[in-house]
Amino acid sequence: IIGDGPLKRGLISKVKSLKLENNVEFLGEISNELLPKHLSVADVFVRPSLSEGLGISFLEAMASGLPIIGTQVGGIPDFLKDGETGLFCKVANPKDLANKIIRLIKDDGLRNKLSNNGRKLVQEKYDWDKIAKEFEKLYMHYGI
Repeated sequence: IIGDGPLKRGLISKVKSLKLENNVEFLGEISNELLPKHLSVADVFVRPSLSEGLGISFLEAMASGLPIIGTQVGGIPDFLKDGETGLFCKVANPKDLANKIIRLIKDDGLRNKLSNNGRKLVQEKYDWDKIAKEFEKLYMHYGI
């Protein structure tokens, strides 16, 4: 688990009570430079947001080839299409989130589909070189 916050202590206690210390690692905050290394060894990216802007962390995970699970809030529906580029879980519903994680772990075909579609989407719509060229076209069109 990457990141920090007020729930960390409770999560650590829960992991211990379930005897999952050998399966769950709490990495805390990590630098942007180290993020790709950690994403490359992950199996799934899960961020059950209560609110979200664009969701750049989702796009980073998708670019790394990770299947993603998120909630249908903020800007997430702009790129997460349920069953195509990721899976939606219900907001504030841990049972639904757990079911989606289990589904991805058990279904290699779905996991591969989401991984491939997510990576393709990021390459087609969120590549910085392509975005820069689109801005250049706008500037040229309007004489800026």
